[in-house]
Amino acid sequence: MLHRFKEVDNIDIFGITWGDIRPHMKNTLVTKDTLDQYIFERLQYELYEKRMLSLVAIRNGMISFHLLKMITKIVTVNNLHQLCFGEACVSIEELNHLFEYEPPLNNVAHPSRVAFETWCQNVTPKRRQQLLIWCTGYAAIPLSGINFRIQLSLLQEVGAFPQTRSCFKRLSLPLYTEATTQEANIADLTEKMNFVLSREGRTFSRR
Repeated sequence: MLHRFKEVDNIDIFGITWGDIRPHMKNTLVTKDTLDQYIFERLQYELYEKRMLSLVAIRNGMISFHLLKMITKIVTVNNLHQLCFGEACVSIEELNHLFEYEPPLNNVAHPSRVAFETWCQNVTPKRRQQLLIWCTGYAAIPLSGINFRIQLSLLQEVGAFPQTRSCFKRLSLPLYTEATTQEANIADLTEKMNFVLSREGRTFSRR
């Protein structure tokens, strides 16, 4: 006698009733001759097919995550700016995140620091990119970030030009004092920064 599998609920195999293990989306007819085959197919579905979709989804997610991680090491902030705005860009926020001031520049009111931060704020993104290249050798900031900081120190010579040691990611700023006005300090630093960056810093870099 043939029975619809969903109607067979009084047979217990390994503690599981037929009603509990009937195949997904199947209306299988069960006889004594097909019982073993049915159990095999049901176990194959439960142990493999049913979980395959989840496993494939997890695998595809891991692959996508790995590719995204690789892309962030290659694609830079500049690439995104070029796609969106048509030009390379280094923002003031990105630069500020990289700067680490040594004493006495750790004092936010130091005239040399005020002049430098004002210059960074007022210049174009392209000029900030030139500063990044001059200090680090990097033409852009990867999306994954940079694992170092630009150390800013103070030259002890009044009237000196800014200097870099790009191998050590260091930038040395001219010494300004309160003897001159803030406007005069900013104007002087602007002139000197524009000069060294227009020459790509080759003359005033100490390597």
